Amino acid sequence: MTHKSVPQRFLIVLFVFVAAFAIPAAAQDKWTSVRSTNFHLIGDAKEAEIRRVATRLEQFREVFVQLLPSLKYSSPVPTTVIVFRNEKAFRPYKPQSADGKVTKWVAGYFSPREDANYIVLSTEGESKQTYQTIYHEYIHYLVNNSFGRSKVPPWFNEGLAEYYDQFSIEGDIRVNLGDLNNNHLYTLQNTKLIPLQQFFSIDYFTLNQQGSHSANIFYAQSWALMHYLIHGKGGNRANEINAYLNAIGNGETPEAAFRAAFKTSFEEMEKELRRYVGQSTYKGFQITFKNKLVFDDKIKTEPMSLAAANAYLGDLLLGSGRIEEAEARLAESLAAEPDNILANSTMGMAKMRQRKFADAKGFLEKARRAETAGHLVHYRYAYVLSREAMDGNGWVANYSDEAARTIRESLWKAIASNPNFPESYSLLAFIALVRNDEIDDAIGQIRTALRLSPGNENYMLDLAGLHGRKRDFDEAKRLAEGVYKTAQDPNVRNRARSVLQNVSDLQRYSEREREFAGGQSGPDVGESGPRRQSVVVLGADEELTEEKLKELAAAAELESLNRVLRKPQAGEKRILGHLSAIECSRDSIAFMIKDGSAVVRLTSKDFQGLELTSYVDLPDLQIGCGSIKQPVWAVITYVPEEDPKKKTAGRIIAIDIVPERLRSIE
Repeated sequence: MTHKSVPQRFLIVLFVFVAAFAIPAAAQDKWTSVRSTNFHLIGDAKEAEIRRVATRLEQFREVFVQLLPSLKYSSPVPTTVIVFRNEKAFRPYKPQSADGKVTKWVAGYFSPREDANYIVLSTEGESKQTYQTIYHEYIHYLVNNSFGRSKVPPWFNEGLAEYYDQFSIEGDIRVNLGDLNNNHLYTLQNTKLIPLQQFFSIDYFTLNQQGSHSANIFYAQSWALMHYLIHGKGGNRANEINAYLNAIGNGETPEAAFRAAFKTSFEEMEKELRRYVGQSTYKGFQITFKNKLVFDDKIKTEPMSLAAANAYLGDLLLGSGRIEEAEARLAESLAAEPDNILANSTMGMAKMRQRKFADAKGFLEKARRAETAGHLVHYRYAYVLSREAMDGNGWVANYSDEAARTIRESLWKAIASNPNFPESYSLLAFIALVRNDEIDDAIGQIRTALRLSPGNENYMLDLAGLHGRKRDFDEAKRLAEGVYKTAQDPNVRNRARSVLQNVSDLQRYSEREREFAGGQSGPDVGESGPRRQSVVVLGADEELTEEKLKELAAAAELESLNRVLRKPQAGEKRILGHLSAIECSRDSIAFMIKDGSAVVRLTSKDFQGLELTSYVDLPDLQIGCGSIKQPVWAVITYVPEEDPKKKTAGRIIAIDIVPERLRSIE
């Protein structure tokens, strides 16, 4: 379900739980903490093995810095690398499929989050595949961190990652690039290339909807095109890649950036690519650096307690939605080190996910009292307070003055501790968006978040919502449409659609307000011709008193509201009544609406496709299973689909919560 008056901001994905005892406590007490220039590594592997992993990651990053200086390599969130000594120790922390089964084939993975990044691997049987996966995802992170996922087209993002994940280094000085990807070569030899005009038009959402065969062709062609841009024509096009990235960073559209950087048309590039793919041999190249890429003197090592390690393991599991398993690790950590800051703050977040807010605040308040409490603790405390006011579906109608003040105070502490953490600014902006106050400040705050994390789609949608509140509707639509067209995540795409609808509703409502306030006299002409005007005629001796003005204003408000309500589409109907109950069963959700003396029963499979708009400030509003505390006056849109067995009149489409004084709908 989408709440259009306050777009859903926080999404929690819960996977099937595995019982807490399924993850054994670390069998080896000796954990080591290793810090290099850009990574923090922890592990139960041998110290020498962890240092070797640190060196390989630093080498890869350094080569990338030198080859693509256009990217932004400073991260707004820290990257922690967990290095397990063998496959047995690693297995409980591998990603799980939707049915709760471990993905055994994973040799290593990169897990980016809004508050932390994790790289996880085992040193047992360390293979090229292990690092290939990590390199691939780390490149995506760097590109998205530099430009934003919505700004860099998928062919470039995937092509770059597919090309560089073949990286290898010899003797700490000779770097091999452009090694062949045999799977991609096989695909290219047995399928036709996608025409470049079509290929370049594939966005992330479209790519995500394709079947595995079509996606394989896209990835193979992305790799081949990137390989050609780097190696083709004697490597003369390699510098044009940086020109392309710079153009993207300067706000050029992908097509304009392509034509400017590569100085050719799609048609000519397609001819060049076909010739390149059709050749019998491919050449990579080897770079020999002047000095060895060694980092031993910059790598610091120290012992780490099992309790501290469990705090990180619990945080890793919580980020994957595995709450019960995370709690088990965190409980072990706190039993040994009751004041561990990370364990307390992460346990607070785990309790919040279970909506145990008193417990959550208790753990976080304890973490906040520590002298060394950093930005993450203060941010998480504010986040828990912001969630406490929401219902189980992530909707919030308003924050009280006291709650808003406490949240903002904690966020400013987080910013003082770390001004480069974008989520603090994002949550400040969200509070302003919900309360409809401090909008100008909030726009500045979300722009700071975007500067730190360019192109973040949720930040872009927050900015769109704020511009809508300022009635800068064109800018709001431009931002939301940009996300809607490029978003891969269906939840983000749905939120973008909701923001667009909300902005459109606000714009129509604003136009009606101006119309009635200004006494507009000309005909109101729309797409279907002149529309009826609201005309009020006073008697010759009737006095225009303050009371009469209020009466007229109220009538104008109701007519204006009636005009901006969601209009029924073909095959839809509307009723005006009290939404009195919501009942959830295994396969459907039932909504009871009292229409006069009758009760109309409507159903829905879930909440996801239901549009919810509120034109009334209801602080305790909750729309969820069994959540209606008192009947809500609303306009209900539905598709008639009578089912005598289920006693339902149809399928619910939208709920518009309106003032009780609205007694008729046109």
